[in-house]
Amino acid sequence: MIDNRTRYACTCLGVADQDGEPALCVVVEATCTCDGRLVEVQPEIVLDGVWEGDPATTAPLLPPVVTQPKRGTDVLLTAHGTAPLVELRCGSLHQRARLHGPRTWVRRWYGVRPGPEAAFVPVSLRWELASGPQPTNPLGCGLAGGAFVEGTAMPAIEHPDQPLRRWGQPAPAVGFAATTPAWAHRRAFGTWEPGQGNAAAPELIAADGLRGDEAVQVRGIAGGDLDLRLPGLAPPRLTLARRCGDLRPEAQLDTVLIDGDARHMRLTWRAWCRVGEWSSVETVLVQ
Repeated sequence: MIDNRTRYACTCLGVADQDGEPALCVVVEATCTCDGRLVEVQPEIVLDGVWEGDPATTAPLLPPVVTQPKRGTDVLLTAHGTAPLVELRCGSLHQRARLHGPRTWVRRWYGVRPGPEAAFVPVSLRWELASGPQPTNPLGCGLAGGAFVEGTAMPAIEHPDQPLRRWGQPAPAVGFAATTPAWAHRRAFGTWEPGQGNAAAPELIAADGLRGDEAVQVRGIAGGDLDLRLPGLAPPRLTLARRCGDLRPEAQLDTVLIDGDARHMRLTWRAWCRVGEWSSVETVLVQ
């Protein structure tokens, strides 16, 4: 049973650790407006994540809940870019991306090169529109191997310092949204290693964690630029009540999601601990 005495959303999941020992993962989320106020009705925690399309061929709009601890804090941005340059700063983290109108590759007498760029339209900051497919972005576009096919779409999201200029050119993927375990930076970790669960791009993972009161700047998105601070909410205090003695795992801030379209911020804390093979947790108290 969960005894939630906060205005946050929370859930708990019974899991097993790498040794097969019973453990409990407690997830707590707080959704705030951009001025730091908790929204009146907190959204429920979606364990399976949210996808716009087939999970096999699209990246999640909202990443699934992972049960293992993460490495530091993920910072994610959901938004539509409306300027040629989109930029995100959160504490010491910094990510930029160059946006383009619709383009395709075309064959010239001197090789395959980018075709004319159509009128710029707002770009959803999703991995499907960034450079790929490649290990750092298996779902991207514009880098198809093999023989050239006329009309192959080019990415709308590029690294600002390494734009695509010719067919076959390597191009780093850049993005702000959530990834899946298929991404190279997550496959580099074993199943039980903390980094395997990090959903953000490598540039947007604060390895030492965030406090939750850092300054945030977002440039070039629909609705206007954002200049704010994370709300500075106190981490939830957890008590796992057992007959053989209570447990008080520490909740770590492991995900910050900035929704530029909805003008919301969501902070996710996670606590994880073994509960003992012959012990049962009767109540999870969240304060």
